[in-house]
Amino acid sequence: MVQLPLPNNLTIEITAEDIKNGKPGSCASCPIALAVKRLITNSYKVRVNTYFIEILKKHGTVIKKYLLPIKTRNFIMDFDKGGYDLEPFTFETHSYIQGLLK
Repeated sequence: MVQLPLPNNLTIEITAEDIKNGKPGSCASCPIALAVKRLITNSYKVRVNTYFIEILKKHGTVIKKYLLPIKTRNFIMDFDKGGYDLEPFTFETHSYIQGLLK
């Protein structure tokens, strides 16, 4: 389990179980969200879209965003289209800092 505060880099393993139990079109129950939930404490929520993983406090405030690599974005799109022959994989993600160029 990842210790708090959340690190700037995460290695995430998507297992066959995550793919089997994931729900297409669900930002909170897709295979990637299920894998991230294994890494963090239950006192936080996880939300995934095709660009980011967001870690939120239970009331909804985003506390950390991680940028998804392109291969992971493709996986999400394939999974949401019903691609159930997808294979488990591992990827590394890095935190996204908003407003860096302001």
